[in-house]
Amino acid sequence: MAARNDLSHLADSDDRSYVVGKTALQWAQYACLAATPIYAVQAVRHGAFSFHRLARYNWTIPLAGGALGAGYSTVTAASKSAATLKEEATQLRYDRSRVRQEDYHLIGAAVGALVLPALLLRRVGLFNGALGGAGLGGAAGLGYNFAESLSGGASTLSSKPAMQREAEAFGQQAKDLGNRSLSKGKETLK
Repeated sequence: MAARNDLSHLADSDDRSYVVGKTALQWAQYACLAATPIYAVQAVRHGAFSFHRLARYNWTIPLAGGALGAGYSTVTAASKSAATLKEEATQLRYDRSRVRQEDYHLIGAAVGALVLPALLLRRVGLFNGALGGAGLGGAAGLGYNFAESLSGGASTLSSKPAMQREAEAFGQQAKDLGNRSLSKGKETLK
């Protein structure tokens, strides 16, 4: 019995970690989108534009966004039951539009991390260039995903895998059969 409780605790911990990680990633993605406009406002106010500062803003702001998202999600997940966390983790795992958003963000970040230092190495440096390029590229990927979803180019329908749908249908059939058998048993006892 103790081993069963330990495994149950591990599953709860896995769901909690998954929810916290996905929330942190989403906050970091939103921060990627906000980083360049925040820098643009700052550059206009101070009258000085620098590629080095632009790159630095585009990795420090998403880093802070991800940290805030992880902290927020950790606090809110602490007050949720294991069943609620399991349901939330399952919804996150099967949300096609969110997976597509994360894919475009990742692809854009990888391309940006290579392109920005290649083009502006002397102005931004390798470290700021790679990390800032990842932030800029990730924001570009998110922007492309948003534009694609507005144009109807990508399917954003959320669906469960066929195996899970079949298992749920089988479970429902078994439940119905059990209820019918129970009602027939009650009638026989009367």
